[in-house]
Amino acid sequence: MKNYIFYILLLTCLPYVWLKGQVSLDFNHTTALPTQVQPFGSAILGSFDTGEFTVDVMFKSEKTFPANEQTLFSLFLPDPSVGNPDLRAINIGLDTNGELLLDTKLFGTTSFPSIYLPDNQWHHLVLSKNSTGVLEISIDCNLITSISFPNNFQAKILNLGKFNFDSSISGEWNGEIDNFRLWKTYKTVNEICDITPCYFDLFDPDLELFYDFEDGIPNGNNTSVASILDKSPNGYNAQLFNFILTGSIGNFVSSPNKNIDPDYSNLTLEVKDYPYQTSLINQICSGDAAHFRLTSNGIDILPNSRVSVEWHYVDVGGTDVLINSPLFEGSSFGIPRGNITIDCTSAVDGYVDRDYYAVVNVSNSTGSDFCQYKSPLYRLRICCEINNLSVDILPITQMCEGETTSLQICLNSSHPFVNPLSSNIGLKWYFDGNYLPAYDNQICFSYSFTAPAVANTRSFCFSANVYGCCNIQTAEKCVTVDKKPVCGSIVGYPYLSPTNLTLIATSPHLTYEICPGNDAALEINPSDPIFGCDDMPWEYTFDLTSPIVWNTLGNTNSVQNTNILPKSFWPGDRIYYRSRCLPPMGSSCPECESNLVEIRLKQAPLTNGISGQTDMCSGDVIVLNVNNPVSGNTYEWYENGMFVGNGTSIMVSPTRDACYWFIESDDCFALQSPNHCVKVCDVIPILSCPLAPNECAKLNEPIHLSGCDSYSTCGSTNLSYLWYVDGLQFATTCDITHIPLQTGSIYELTVTDNISGCTRTTSTTIIPCDY
Repeated sequence: MKNYIFYILLLTCLPYVWLKGQVSLDFNHTTALPTQVQPFGSAILGSFDTGEFTVDVMFKSEKTFPANEQTLFSLFLPDPSVGNPDLRAINIGLDTNGELLLDTKLFGTTSFPSIYLPDNQWHHLVLSKNSTGVLEISIDCNLITSISFPNNFQAKILNLGKFNFDSSISGEWNGEIDNFRLWKTYKTVNEICDITPCYFDLFDPDLELFYDFEDGIPNGNNTSVASILDKSPNGYNAQLFNFILTGSIGNFVSSPNKNIDPDYSNLTLEVKDYPYQTSLINQICSGDAAHFRLTSNGIDILPNSRVSVEWHYVDVGGTDVLINSPLFEGSSFGIPRGNITIDCTSAVDGYVDRDYYAVVNVSNSTGSDFCQYKSPLYRLRICCEINNLSVDILPITQMCEGETTSLQICLNSSHPFVNPLSSNIGLKWYFDGNYLPAYDNQICFSYSFTAPAVANTRSFCFSANVYGCCNIQTAEKCVTVDKKPVCGSIVGYPYLSPTNLTLIATSPHLTYEICPGNDAALEINPSDPIFGCDDMPWEYTFDLTSPIVWNTLGNTNSVQNTNILPKSFWPGDRIYYRSRCLPPMGSSCPECESNLVEIRLKQAPLTNGISGQTDMCSGDVIVLNVNNPVSGNTYEWYENGMFVGNGTSIMVSPTRDACYWFIESDDCFALQSPNHCVKVCDVIPILSCPLAPNECAKLNEPIHLSGCDSYSTCGSTNLSYLWYVDGLQFATTCDITHIPLQTGSIYELTVTDNISGCTRTTSTTIIPCDY
């Protein structure tokens, strides 16, 4: 297969077959006037004074034995007086022997005897001038000669088929010309031969003009064709002189120089996130997915037996890499994540600019020749992801409010583009959320910091925002500012109304009493709280005598249970509490202690006695009183174990001897008083029935009544008697004699214990039985 990118055909006697175009222009000087093609105007090409140009053209000479020189084309200045006349013109064609001829004003005429070309065969001429002053002449992709040539060669006018700078020489071309191209830069013969059988980019900025002579119908009537169109964007259309424009002579004729189809000279390469998005991407993160699409005039390329696509990339500063991956196949495909990557361990810029391009190979139907079309480079910046960042702060990261320290802040990273910081990576510092523009792009810097007053422990953070083309990564390190411990006070819980605690003193410290067996709690005074503590242990001691031994309680709550104070086991009858405020570990803040709280075991009150009578008469009411009652205490009275009332005194009327006591209760204790016993005296008057001899109390007969058997329950024998008969006092003896009335008489006896003063009365009615 012939690859026109690298192929050089050796010049032989065999016909040189080209595959370019379909129509050529036949030049014939047998007409009355010479045929020629000349661009419009007199100064249209500019001056080739840049030192470089290239001309290539397909031609066929049909005059085997020319009588005169034949001019294929010439470049010249129209006015010989302008500039150096030796630099004004160049002419190339065939001499009278049919050999290649180069004619210039500088060197004169030079023929090449070994290059005999009037063979009625197609040939390809390349005339190239480089910037070092060398003119190269190539025939059929073979370099014929290299000669020195001035860099300030000037020419403005182009003629095809006419010898121009010497009017004595007719120099008309006899034969066909096809595909004339003029480049304003130097191109090697290989570069030109690579694209000769292929379509090429008409918008190449180096292309000055291009005549493909596809302006007429082969051997047809082309008399209406007024000009040859320049297919480059420059519009150097040319005028036809003295062409018949009908038939096969002096007209457009069929050319065998056909292109290898299809035409992929106008390739477009695009890369997107996803195929249906409209916007292109110019950068991705290493490992991201992407979608590649290669089109020609907006249409996807469909590989087949004659069309193949190969993909390449070149990292800036690197070598060309042919992508040998099944993922890069065809003209439109997605590349999954993890396939487009770079080595970020060595990417000192944080990215690699990678130029992707595709080469489309198109072969002819026999497979003997092919064209290669290279797409424009598509630069894709492949960016490294920024991660694994950390910030260091020296010398300390823990401070107490009010302290001032000079801190050294540094960003650490294993990325070669972060440390040291690449010019393509941005670094911005923030402190406590505030941007620090003075430290932009500084890996390390010093920062003087005065820890402000804080309500609670608070962190002040240095944040490093590192910006790359892939992502933004933030790392931070914080300085902890501790509140200077403030030890408030502790009080009974709940505040102002503690349960089971009675405040008995506020100086020299709070002192509470607690009942034996009760439980209580202490708390941080909500009106005088403790601040800035990382640890807040509660402590207690039983003795304030130096050296004081403090014992540690819990330290995780603001309320501390005091537990039960037994009457024994603890040394003494009181306990002391305090709370300590400890700053966080490593903090330079001092610790402090709260106030003292004393809790005393409440002592049982002295037992009070009962005052009141100890002797009484049955039926009387007496008052019993508590000796020295205590305000606020309660008193419950009992008579022989039975509850009989409440209060500091009671009134009682026992019917028999009884013992009384009370239960005195305060917040803690319930104590029983000594017994107070009362002796109840009762006189039992006994009134006998009538005694003998008148037991049945006959009418008008006296009866004898006795109260002598009466007695006192107190055991006294000192009794006195008082008799009433029918309401009238009758006697004071223990017995009496009396005659009852016919209707009956009422006898009443009152017996008195002269010792206790108790008295009792009884009575009876006696009616004579024969009434």
